[in-house]
Amino acid sequence: MPAGVTAVLLAEWTQDRLRCRAAGVPDEGDHGAKCHLALDILDEPTSWQLTAPVVVADAG
Repeated sequence: MPAGVTAVLLAEWTQDRLRCRAAGVPDEGDHGAKCHLALDILDEPTSWQLTAPVVVADAG
């Protein structure tokens, strides 16, 4: 996967380790809730001393 790209997997995928392995999804890593992944993505520019962008989201 290219640098700076994050894949969000459905819970059905992350709970089926055989399916993940067959698709090349690594065992390690956080496959958590979307809201936690979004916060991690926003924290990344801050760790580079950059300002995080304005974010607009829905409740879906």
